[in-house]
Amino acid sequence: MTWLEAWLDNVMASVPELAICYHRNGVVQGYELLKTDDIFLLKGISEDGTPAFHPHVVQQNGLSVLRFLQDNCKQDPGAYWVLLFFFSLHLYLCCF
Repeated sequence: MTWLEAWLDNVMASVPELAICYHRNGVVQGYELLKTDDIFLLKGISEDGTPAFHPHVVQQNGLSVLRFLQDNCKQDPGAYWVLLFFFSLHLYLCCF
């Protein structure tokens, strides 16, 4: 799991903290408890010092996807697939 996934899971589930258990060969080496807001600040930095992700950008992109779904998912009842193809910048919506 990446730090982005951990942060996003916590944000979407309104979980205030993340517990991390470090182990080597099945032997626990230590524990860490991070506040959700601190995941980006403490763990979201790449080795070269650049941010691995920006929470504001992730939230803006999520909001754009939700707006897209609200505008385009009009068939009720309906089943939809949202597809993002590898190396594509576009979302595709399929209605069944």
